[in-house]
Amino acid sequence: GNHKKAGTLALRREAEQMFGLSLGDNDRLTIALKASSRQLQETPDNQTLLYWHAERHYAAQNWQEAVDAYRRYIEIRTEDYAAYLDRSYAHENLGHHAEAMADANTAIGIDPARAWGFAVRALLHRKAGQFEKAIQDATTALRHDPENIGARRERGIAYHELGQCEPALEDLSVFLKQKPNAWLFRLRAGCLLRLGRSAELLEDLNERIDIDPSSQQLLHQRAKLLRQLERYSEAAADYAEMVRLGSEDDVVFIEWCATLVAAGDLEQYRQRCRELLDRF
Repeated sequence: GNHKKAGTLALRREAEQMFGLSLGDNDRLTIALKASSRQLQETPDNQTLLYWHAERHYAAQNWQEAVDAYRRYIEIRTEDYAAYLDRSYAHENLGHHAEAMADANTAIGIDPARAWGFAVRALLHRKAGQFEKAIQDATTALRHDPENIGARRERGIAYHELGQCEPALEDLSVFLKQKPNAWLFRLRAGCLLRLGRSAELLEDLNERIDIDPSSQQLLHQRAKLLRQLERYSEAAADYAEMVRLGSEDDVVFIEWCATLVAAGDLEQYRQRCRELLDRF
């Protein structure tokens, strides 16, 4: 696998030298793509151009263009493990599940000792609702590479979908320590609540709010949790902070009013109700 990776990196460096820019230079990327398109008309089998063209369309999420460019590149470099997996992901984003699975299977056949192919196939299985197969492939990926957080993510989501909260919590926690993600945090929060570990969830929310005190999303999550814990005065304080930060969400106002009633603060409740009526 290492010589294939080295070959791909060599192509990347050659492309950077050819166009005089970093592949991450978005300001000049469009011009460079147009230039490479013209050059490919003259030299359609130039694998450096084809690779560069495909990779940048992939990065720009131009999925159909990426698929087309990878197809032309793979016709020349038929054993490029990474190209098959990138094309697999592009196919999946176009809704071409069968083609995506075929490319992932081909990559695994080229190098079955590498984790990435199994992690990608786990994602495909998970998106198709085949959660047991996703767990199997993700576990294989982690056996090859215990640090593969993509496999951790896919296995954690699959466990969650199967209602297996303990292993889901373990995998999602590992992933979130390295790559914070709002949706996955909500999945993890659901697991903690179902396991009766609300105190741990509240501690996590407190830490995240300390880092980002202006996040209305986090404040709203904590307010709803505090309501579940019947800590209404603290929840009301979070709703007040959301409004102070500029929230105009009617749901926030309605929940705030209900929380004030539960807290027994009827004066604040009447004031908030008047403000809410003025909004309609």
